[in-house]
Amino acid sequence: MCGGLHIEMNAFKVLGDLLDGSGWTGALTQANIATSGTADSYLKVSHLTRTRHAHQVTAAALYILLHKAYTEYCSSQEDSDGLQSLESWSENRADASPVSLLVHYSTASTSSTLDHAHEQNNACVKGDGGAVGLTQNVTALQRWMVAGPEI
Repeated sequence: MCGGLHIEMNAFKVLGDLLDGSGWTGALTQANIATSGTADSYLKVSHLTRTRHAHQVTAAALYILLHKAYTEYCSSQEDSDGLQSLESWSENRADASPVSLLVHYSTASTSSTLDHAHEQNNACVKGDGGAVGLTQNVTALQRWMVAGPEI
C-alpha cells in the first residue's frame, strides 16, 4: 500500500506525463519562473513541494484566465438575459477546445485548492520581507511581477 505522499507523487507523475510535450515547461521557462531543468523536474516530480507549488500557480493562473475570458464573453453579449452561467459557459467551451477542457478540469477541483495556492503565494512574499524583500531580490521581483498582480 502507498501512503499519502506516494499517492500524491504518483498523481503528479501522471499529470506530468499528460503535460509532457504540451509547452507547459516552456511557458514556465519563458516567464522566468523556472529554469528549463527545473521545469522538466516538475514533470518527473523530483521535488514534491516545488512540483505542487508549480501546479498550484498554474491552476490559479488558468482560473484567472478563465474568468477574464468569461468577462469578455459577458461584455460582448448585447442581451444580458441570454447570458450563460460561468459553469455552463465553461462546459460549452470545454466541448469546443481541449485547452478549455484543461482550464475547466483545473477549476473543477475545490476552491480550497485555489485559496490554498493564494495563501501560499502571499506567505512566500510576506515571509521573505514583504515588498521590501522583493525590491532587494531581482529573482523574487521577477516572479512577483509575473504572478503577483493576479493573486
